[in-house]
Amino acid sequence: MQKKIAAINDLSGLGKCSLYADISIASAMGIEVCSLPSAILTSQTGYRDYCCTDFTYQISTYTEKWSNLGLSFQGILSGFLASSDAADEVCEFLERFHSKGTLYLCDPVLGDNGNCFFTFGERQTAAMRKLAARADILTPNLTEFCLLYQASYEELLRQTAGDTEALAEELLSIYRHARSAEAVSATDDRSSTDEAQTVIVTGIPSLNRSTGKKEMVNLILNQSGIIGRSSTRRHGAEVSEQGTSFSGTGDLFAAIVLCDLLRGRKIEDAVRLATAFLSRSVADTVREETDRNGGIHFETHLSMLLPEAVPPTRPGDLP
Repeated sequence: MQKKIAAINDLSGLGKCSLYADISIASAMGIEVCSLPSAILTSQTGYRDYCCTDFTYQISTYTEKWSNLGLSFQGILSGFLASSDAADEVCEFLERFHSKGTLYLCDPVLGDNGNCFFTFGERQTAAMRKLAARADILTPNLTEFCLLYQASYEELLRQTAGDTEALAEELLSIYRHARSAEAVSATDDRSSTDEAQTVIVTGIPSLNRSTGKKEMVNLILNQSGIIGRSSTRRHGAEVSEQGTSFSGTGDLFAAIVLCDLLRGRKIEDAVRLATAFLSRSVADTVREETDRNGGIHFETHLSMLLPEAVPPTRPGDLP
């Protein structure tokens, strides 16, 4: 039977992100998508002129109607939320649909490059923390990790000075401390306060000491420790050539990871696949000198994600 996910995200007319990414990726990977728009935008918020229509008030309607239809999901993915109230509505959605056997991935869209997105504030961050606490899989970038767990982005980078191993240990320490505090204060029995939660910290800037080139690293961790990592350097997409980040890469990454897990693969392999896919797509985009706000040219690489194209699981560390 075909597996099904609920994707709670915005629909942007420009930017190749959010629901556009979720639907494209899941469809290629053989997963059905039920779309729940959290907002509708003329373009993603990186463009200087856009209009956002908040759909927070409609989330409860989707929850009610889908519940009345008896829907169930093998996976749930949440991303961009237009307001802090939307997090409460998503919590209600999770109460109904995040049952045993359903994998919930939270992509906590809050900021990048050390800064919170200008449309968000502390209230939005606090609301996102509630969803993050309930997630089985959490995929923040380094900025979002710091916002969620109240750490200093600048201080982390200063202390670790491009040393990925040192940064990984700092992130693990911050995460363990935060989760311990959550466990003490938790009143919601649906919070993932044990080792069941896995965090993938994406897009960590690093320096390859053997080549002297910059790269991006994704770290996989849980309460027990660092359980894997993946780097752009093995996929021919050096950060020094790519420049700044592109719209939609976090959405694409999250969708690939969730769908690959639903296909029964290990999280290390899912991260490896997502990294390879994004690296190739970004390399094409850089060659064509595309505006970062327009997103990456991923469509021609979707064949990488087809069930028959996915490489077999292999032992050992991630590249």
